[in-house]
Amino acid sequence: QADMSVELQRMFTVALRTIPPDFAPEGELAKAAGPLGVTAVQTFYRFFIQTSRALSQHSGMIQQPGVIIQMAANEPRDTAPQRQAAALLATQAQEEQQQVSLHAVNQPDVSLPVYAALESKESPSRCASVSADTEMVATGDEAGDVHIWDTETAESVTTLSGHSSAVNCLAWFPTGRSLVSGSSDMTARVWLETDATCVATYTGHTSQVCSIAVAPDGLLIVSADQNGEVHLWKPSGEAVKTFKGHTAAVRSVMFSPTGGKIASASADKTVRVWNIETGKAERVLEHRGKAYDVSFNQDATRLLSASAFATCCIWDLEKAHDAEVSEMCTEYHFGSGTSLSCCYLPTGPRGDRFCMASEGGVIYVWEVADPTAPVYQVEAHAEVVHQLRTSLNKAWLVSTGGDNVSRVWSVEALGDKIEQKRNAAPAKGEAAEGEEPEEAEVVHREHAMLSEDEQEEPDATAAQPVSDDEDMPDIVRSITLNEDASYGVSCSEHGSLLIWDIAAAVVAVRCACPAVARVVKFHPVDKEFFLAACDDGWIRVYSVKELLELKDMLEQKKIKSASYEATRVIGFHDFCIRSLRWAKDGEHFVTGSLDATVRVWSFDSISHDVCLEGHKDTVLDADMSPNLQLVVSASADKTVRMWPARGGKELWVGKHGAYVYSVQFT
Repeated sequence: QADMSVELQRMFTVALRTIPPDFAPEGELAKAAGPLGVTAVQTFYRFFIQTSRALSQHSGMIQQPGVIIQMAANEPRDTAPQRQAAALLATQAQEEQQQVSLHAVNQPDVSLPVYAALESKESPSRCASVSADTEMVATGDEAGDVHIWDTETAESVTTLSGHSSAVNCLAWFPTGRSLVSGSSDMTARVWLETDATCVATYTGHTSQVCSIAVAPDGLLIVSADQNGEVHLWKPSGEAVKTFKGHTAAVRSVMFSPTGGKIASASADKTVRVWNIETGKAERVLEHRGKAYDVSFNQDATRLLSASAFATCCIWDLEKAHDAEVSEMCTEYHFGSGTSLSCCYLPTGPRGDRFCMASEGGVIYVWEVADPTAPVYQVEAHAEVVHQLRTSLNKAWLVSTGGDNVSRVWSVEALGDKIEQKRNAAPAKGEAAEGEEPEEAEVVHREHAMLSEDEQEEPDATAAQPVSDDEDMPDIVRSITLNEDASYGVSCSEHGSLLIWDIAAAVVAVRCACPAVARVVKFHPVDKEFFLAACDDGWIRVYSVKELLELKDMLEQKKIKSASYEATRVIGFHDFCIRSLRWAKDGEHFVTGSLDATVRVWSFDSISHDVCLEGHKDTVLDADMSPNLQLVVSASADKTVRMWPARGGKELWVGKHGAYVYSVQFT
């Protein structure tokens, strides 16, 4: 899609430069230009604008929607596909049109079960919630406003203004048209949607409110903040109780269906189950990484949580308190990155189901009985999925993405898609009728290093096999060489972190890394050390010398085993790290992250020296000036920002028309 957009812009620029502004069909210039007549230019202009709009707004809904529309529009005039495509393009041209019914005209079977798309044009949205009667959807944006949308027309009907900073969380009451919002201004507000008024404000928090929920009977509200506190209060704004125990930000809180318990998920890598009456934690469930979301099943016997390492866990709350984690917890892992949200779906023909958000914009649907792989996946958003929430009756699922769009999905249609997929082909490992079952093949996912002699040109005439995801090769994310090019390091999508002997072109050591590394960089001066910037927000420091010594000792049988772990860790960002660059002095480095911050670090430190906040979306790259006085950053919020390296507000902001992927000082 990006390549297509660039090519369209290039073609359009050539067309404009070729045809003078005063070009007329009857003029001499028209005759000289031949096929590049004004009609052709005008037609191309309309196609360019409409296709670009279709690509930018709906690229996450179906594969290459602009291409499909284009193919249909090029069908003979007055044929059914051509008329449908023309009507579709005309609909997208209406600036106020928000309803989305974008299907592939010539491929109706690939349409997704999306009911409506709610695009936040004023400010990015980070949360959404469906009303109890399913007629309204509320979204909260970074400007501090709550927008109310009609699910039937997908139009914004009301804006609730009052917060002075970003709205981080929303929840509707189980009856009526009231809702509650939590904000970075350290307050929570209760709103009456029917007359767009704030009826109560809770001011008990001392840091930004990260999550909020309403009790099943509507008589209590629970909210959690950045300091790790969980507050229970009444809709009137009166405080009831404060639950303390978490040591880092609480990202999610949820009432049990009966209302007697509260679950909380925290960046301190724990999920806690609180007894409302006693105010004490009945359970403390420890994750391997930070926990970001939590959800009870219908009878409160199971607890679902989302965490780092692209993992969701289901905890059996009926097990004994002293049970081992392995006995209580079932892990569901797929892909890489961080899963920021999860929620239970209605029970399917094969038991309970849940959905899991991913950093790549995909929603994975799992069946609880099968932790090996998701049963269905939806390309929901063009960027990270921030939040997933279902309506009270579980009929609708709303997802909020980093692409500033909230999408409402029909859960019934999702279930139909799952059953269609299952009925279309035999299950994995099962044989079709009349065939002998095949033995399961073990696929080893590890990237390889090829010399020039080993590389082969692909055979353009050969048929290319269509592979399942499991058969796809590992994607190498980053490579680095040390100062004398004696060793290199590579990291990959599936978690491999390999040290290469460059001269021999072989793997010297396979490092142990508890999280997927996105970026690896050798120290610019000391060829012994390299850094791995990981999905859990930590920066791990490895010593090649120590790792090779461990390997030698293992081969000489001086030790029985070697873990090849990091020498030390530096941290940390709240979410995964997307970029890392060394400064010219070889002592400092700068990172950018999904948490929208830029951080400056010293190699010998254990935490960041400076945190630069101002971007509205993922920081994709950052660099420090040669004189160490300035930092420049590039972001998915379409801006480049210049900062003083010692901290403070940005010095200036440069705006692009699209994501900014790279930036560097001369």
